[in-house]
Amino acid sequence: MKYIVVKDAMAQENIFLFSSTIEHKDMLMRIVRLADNLEQAKTFLVSAGNIFFDAWKDEPTIMYCNGESITLGVSSRGDEDTALLMATLNAG
Repeated sequence: MKYIVVKDAMAQENIFLFSSTIEHKDMLMRIVRLADNLEQAKTFLVSAGNIFFDAWKDEPTIMYCNGESITLGVSSRGDEDTALLMATLNAG
């Protein structure tokens, strides 16, 4: 699974999760619909990477963000993105 973090007009960070079969740059263009091109869309971009799952017998599954987006030329912020992911998932 992949993710992108973008800032909205109020400078609020939002994380978007999507399939590993989709490229980060393609998803960014879908998220930032008002952008005319990829470079303009990148102005909203904060970070991007992959979501990893660690599961151990008799323990809860651990999710964490790591890696980078080659198509966007940006890296994960690691723990900061993981905290945003967990806050988003727990907000519902």
